Amino acid sequence: MPTKASLRRQLESYIAAIKVRGTGGSWKKHLRSWPAFAAAGGASLAAVSSAEAGIIYSGPMSVTVSVNGANSFSSSSKRFPIGTTNLHMQAAGSHDPRGFVLGRVEVFFSLFPGLGGYFMDRSSAPVPKHFSSGDVISNNVGGIRFNFATVALRSGYPGLTFYGAAWPVGQPGFAGFSLKQPDGVHFGWLKLQWGADAGGFPNSETVLGWAYSDVAGEAILAGQTGPVPEPAAMTLAVLGAGSAGVLALRRRRKEKPATQSMP
Repeated sequence: MPTKASLRRQLESYIAAIKVRGTGGSWKKHLRSWPAFAAAGGASLAAVSSAEAGIIYSGPMSVTVSVNGANSFSSSSKRFPIGTTNLHMQAAGSHDPRGFVLGRVEVFFSLFPGLGGYFMDRSSAPVPKHFSSGDVISNNVGGIRFNFATVALRSGYPGLTFYGAAWPVGQPGFAGFSLKQPDGVHFGWLKLQWGADAGGFPNSETVLGWAYSDVAGEAILAGQTGPVPEPAAMTLAVLGAGSAGVLALRRRRKEKPATQSMP
């Protein structure tokens, strides 16, 4: 398969040939080669993108745990694998030791010897840092990392103790995590949102997707689901699109007079 560099050189030679109008029909001969070349360039670009893919993505999902309310004295939990560990999610309604109503939603990773997941920057009580779409998740994110995190909690205790102000109710957000794999630490994101009962107590939690870089130590953007194209790959894509546009324009110019000449 041709390399990106060789494809670029050939594309540039075709462009130069097309710009030479004084060579009679020679530039038309080059133009006739563009469809096959554009197809080959597109296939090569797709292969390059696939080979350079560095994101493990769950795809869109909607996994929910919920209870009837903070007074329900019940809990709901689910788990699913991420890498070599499991993510657990839980919603619960109960009373705290002092007898006050308590509603909470939580997530946590299983831990195994040398493996497991840790939420980024759990410096504010047990709440994981809230990332917005496009924020960088990497080793440069400071704070405490722990495998357990409470997304939202509310207690009926006087003062209405509340955790989760950084995670507005009903609005999706991203939690960053570091994932210990056999080849090192990988960084990723978890997209989730939580809901509340009529009293404002947390009673449900939904995971909407997750992703992590398959290259140990490499940063990822919150919400990123695929590799960012390299400038060279973008150049090939633009040039390929340009060749298709030239062909379409020439076809329209040829077809227009023929259409007008029809009785």
